[in-house]
Amino acid sequence: MSKYFFRPRIGKYYQDGYQGLKTLVLGAYPYCWHQSCPHWQQCVAEERPYDYETLCPSYAEKADRAYYRLSNSNTIEIDAYIEGEHYPAYDAFTHRMLGKKTPLGPQSRAFFWDRVAFYNWIQHYLPGPQEAFGYDVWEKALEKDAAAWNELLNELQPDIVYVWTDAVRRFLDHCYGPASSQGTLVCLGQVEMESLEVWCYGVIGKDGLLKTPSALSSVYVEPRKNSVQFRTFCNVVRSSALYPRLGTETAVAEVARILKKAYGRKLIDLMKRDNGHRRIVCVDNMREIVLLIDEIRRKVTIEGCKRGLKIEEIQRLLNTDIKNIPQKLQQWR
Repeated sequence: MSKYFFRPRIGKYYQDGYQGLKTLVLGAYPYCWHQSCPHWQQCVAEERPYDYETLCPSYAEKADRAYYRLSNSNTIEIDAYIEGEHYPAYDAFTHRMLGKKTPLGPQSRAFFWDRVAFYNWIQHYLPGPQEAFGYDVWEKALEKDAAAWNELLNELQPDIVYVWTDAVRRFLDHCYGPASSQGTLVCLGQVEMESLEVWCYGVIGKDGLLKTPSALSSVYVEPRKNSVQFRTFCNVVRSSALYPRLGTETAVAEVARILKKAYGRKLIDLMKRDNGHRRIVCVDNMREIVLLIDEIRRKVTIEGCKRGLKIEEIQRLLNTDIKNIPQKLQQWR
């Protein structure tokens, strides 16, 4: 028996992926505010939707009883949105992902949603939209449905997860981020949107590899987008063993800016191809690299870690092993 009640809506082209990556859109919760329903108290207030699977009055006159049931709510909602129903959150997100500002017709809506899967974290109805859906208040409820999430993640095996709401993001960082025992998700950055809080996560596959959207710079805030050097340094950091420790695209950008400022073109010239990735192989001045290691150690913020990066970790990124760095720093400052 499945641990989740609300089945995910899986687009018919999900396995082909959106922009080449299997993509899961993760909402926070479903809600029902129809308190006039004779089953509302038990179904919603007592969190027992599974006992009323086929008894919802909204579906009473629907002919297709296999389709119109509570556990199929995710599919019913998105199908309705594709056909023209007004759902502000779906509409804002679809516009952002497609990069369009004009009204979307059924064909455009279907193009996106048929290539992704959608799932809500909480597996029971809440009594309406929550004005203050905060992590501190809802942590226990999110934890309660973690087993259902684990099952879904194993079934769908997405490459990318778009996470709605800060509460779900914080729970994922705490329980599934690089510093957690699970260590399966890495936050790649926040999507630029005005009406919806959305973050993008990469899923570390069974092969230990992490995939990122090819359109990363068009979705996230990335300083100096037009700088070839900056993008090169970002790619070097993402392909390094340090990347899972950084956790967010913001931290990647911080490291890339420091590298670019310190060496610019000179450091790029000192890179070589290694198993398909560019990596730093050396720098020619011991004083410069010691100061560079110290600057990265002091300035790069690691979410959920008070002490930040270790000198040894930065040395692995830079492919160097200079001894007695603290003493040398005292000498050169």
